[in-house]
Amino acid sequence: MMNENYSDKKPVLIVEDIAANRELFSLQLFQFGLASRHVTNGRDALELVQANPHAFSMILMDLQMPVMDGFTTTQLIRQHEAHTGTHIIIVALTANRAENIQEQCLQAGMDDFVHKPVTLDKLDKLLTKWLKDS
Repeated sequence: MMNENYSDKKPVLIVEDIAANRELFSLQLFQFGLASRHVTNGRDALELVQANPHAFSMILMDLQMPVMDGFTTTQLIRQHEAHTGTHIIIVALTANRAENIQEQCLQAGMDDFVHKPVTLDKLDKLLTKWLKDS
């Protein structure tokens, strides 16, 4: 069961345009001791990461958003990281069930992929994989 506590980790950035999803992800992360910050589009996420590349332990990135989508945002973050020598974990969150969607996410530079709805079990596995020993 959930016994991991990540309260010593930096906050998670939630990039999601739907308020109910942002709230749910925030509550789920809180169950693991993680604080979160959220923005509603990729442009705002890019600005935050460019301003402080070390502010977040990971990014949960929706794919379809207004202003700038998750694919473009991830590519621009990765371009910025090439100049700063940093790398933040970016996890795609999507309800899209297309056969090649996971491959598209990885090609865009995302580190991992989770289908919505995101259960506590899925989140537990994700956090264990990326944050447990970091």
